[in-house]
Amino acid sequence: MVLFVGSEFRRKGLADLIRAMGPDITLLVVGQGERLGYYQKLAQKHGVSERVFFKGLTDNVRHFYAAADVVALPSLREAFGMSILEAMACGLPVVSSAATGVAGIIEDGKNGYIFKDSRQIGSILQLLKAADLRRSIGRRARLTAEKHTWEATASIYEDLCLKIAREKKISPAALFYRRWSKRDLYFASTPLICYKPYTASIHSVGVLKGLPNRSGEK
Repeated sequence: MVLFVGSEFRRKGLADLIRAMGPDITLLVVGQGERLGYYQKLAQKHGVSERVFFKGLTDNVRHFYAAADVVALPSLREAFGMSILEAMACGLPVVSSAATGVAGIIEDGKNGYIFKDSRQIGSILQLLKAADLRRSIGRRARLTAEKHTWEATASIYEDLCLKIAREKKISPAALFYRRWSKRDLYFASTPLICYKPYTASIHSVGVLKGLPNRSGEK
């Protein structure tokens, strides 16, 4: 089962994913996107409507990750792509377009797959029908995700703050009360450990807590 998580169906490339579905592939769509009827008709046009399930919004996506074999995000453009990192944290193989920020942490063919042309999606999904391949890719994906917890994120930003403080020859504490417009940093009085960044430039989003680990690794 292939899982797609997200809204804004057009920007996230859902049409390409539906067109890429081959025999014996089921697609689960979680999220609320525009023009739902269009995508339902597209699935009918390609003869896969009985294998495409639109589940709408959910307040607990964990169950869907637990049921999935592969997670795909064929976005036309994407600042990051949280669903891919969440999937990797669950030990699932991922398929992402090169137009996503999260592609920066994917090593093609090792901890996931990246494509530049949507016509490649179908062949990648066919490869991932092999359970042994899914498990090996999923294990490496999990190891990658473990490097991007909130703790790791806080450490990265702490190092960045200290580096700026050294360059500016100021007390590190001053960074919590000053705005650095040129560096686009604004910590105000928020403790660093509570700051939750969402940035494609550092690729560090913590998603491990509470997610199922499908890789078999503890």
